[in-house]
Amino acid sequence: MNNENSIKMKYMTIYDHYKTLITNEVLKPGEKLPTEKEIGESFNVSRITITKALNMLSGEGYIYRIQGGGTYVKESDPLINDNKVEFISLITSFKPKGREIELIQGIENHLQQAGYLLSVNNSNDDPDIEKQLVLNMKNKAKGIILYTARSNRNIDVFYDLFKEQYPIIYVDKYPFNVPCSYVVSDNYDGGYKIGKLLTEKGHSRIALIFHEITDFTSELGRFDGFMKAIGDNNIPMGNIKLIPIRGSEMNQNIQRLLKQLLNEKDDSQRITAVFACNDVVAYSLINYINDNNFTLPANFIIAGFDDIYDKPQNIPFITVHQNLYNIGETAAKLVLGQINRETFFNEHHVIPVELVENYNLR
Repeated sequence: MNNENSIKMKYMTIYDHYKTLITNEVLKPGEKLPTEKEIGESFNVSRITITKALNMLSGEGYIYRIQGGGTYVKESDPLINDNKVEFISLITSFKPKGREIELIQGIENHLQQAGYLLSVNNSNDDPDIEKQLVLNMKNKAKGIILYTARSNRNIDVFYDLFKEQYPIIYVDKYPFNVPCSYVVSDNYDGGYKIGKLLTEKGHSRIALIFHEITDFTSELGRFDGFMKAIGDNNIPMGNIKLIPIRGSEMNQNIQRLLKQLLNEKDDSQRITAVFACNDVVAYSLINYINDNNFTLPANFIIAGFDDIYDKPQNIPFITVHQNLYNIGETAAKLVLGQINRETFFNEHHVIPVELVENYNLR
């Protein structure tokens, strides 16, 4: 047995143990679970393993956690426990907040008109939790809307769902090499708009900060659109510096390369713009620049994607706004169409995006 399988067995043991206690009402709603330290001592496991099990229980609505206050049994979810209730399961890779609420509202408003309820579960961007949620909900929900984890590690599960013609719609991104229905933003057009605007404003040396391109259909579209705009405007490929992200945050290698590019003495080699794959990465870059007091070119600008933050006040910034309400509403229509066998199981919908410009102080 390899180490990965051993870890999986351990966290599933903890998950099954507390799920059984809760469903059999040995642990009642509002009752506090043992601390993570106590669970670790009882099962002789690491904190990572405990967190994985608790995240799964939380994602399925069995428990809730109060920061600094412990973990408690949640009131039973009628969507999960009452088979008479027809509902659609939305499985996200994050705890919905801010702009993502628009996605939920778009889904929920359309489902209510059709007499369905919506259950929201969170995989915490963990592919193992995502897999368990999908398999559990498949037997309870009439259909699933899935905002996938970043790893794309559950291709086998997604392919089985397609073969079974189980109603499932992917939003934001979709798995490679699996026939499926999805609703996504027009990432290609968003990337093209950013590339076109930057070149029109005279930027010819640009750094791109993207995750491993092959893992993200959304980022691949942004990259392809940007590169098409660069080619259309006759910018040499050698002027584009691609800096890959490995992990969720900017690492030391990225910071080192950025420092080198931003401090370049030869103005003909110095970058004047950065296109980050999303606003989270863009703002990490902005904070890094501010913390290190870089002297920037007069026309320096940063581009992101998602339009999720207030615009920075000290660095010119552009981003792309996605219509998440429309994405949610379209996904709800598609999943209901699949349930009623009125739509195909390989439909693709691309929602238009808007460029948002902000040139404060410069």
